[in-house]
Amino acid sequence: MVREDGEVFKKMLRRKQVLAFFANCQSSLIGIEACGGSHCLARDLSALGHEVRLLDVRHVKAFVKGNKNNYNVAEAIFDTVSRPNTRTVAIKNSRTDQLIHRLRQDAVKRRIAKINQISR
Repeated sequence: MVREDGEVFKKMLRRKQVLAFFANCQSSLIGIEACGGSHCLARDLSALGHEVRLLDVRHVKAFVKGNKNNYNVAEAIFDTVSRPNTRTVAIKNSRTDQLIHRLRQDAVKRRIAKINQISR
């Protein structure tokens, strides 16, 4: 994490401690590697008032210096997120995705029914 004065400090957090830690921080930019569980964490951090950017693992991998460990990957995420034209992954909202999927299924069923009705 980088403070306003430019000082970088390292703090290892367990999954349960992340939300409590960021709830006590002022709103900031947070970069996270995109994976299955990152979307839920991104929604929770956004609700706390932070700006969250999910980054594609391939883009982060290019900035990893040395062997892959938590600190080196965190530094690579910082380098990636601080670049102005970095592509990000959209934060998925599970309810919205389910709604779109159901609407599409309904449209497909109606289309098939119309095709069957015409062909009879």
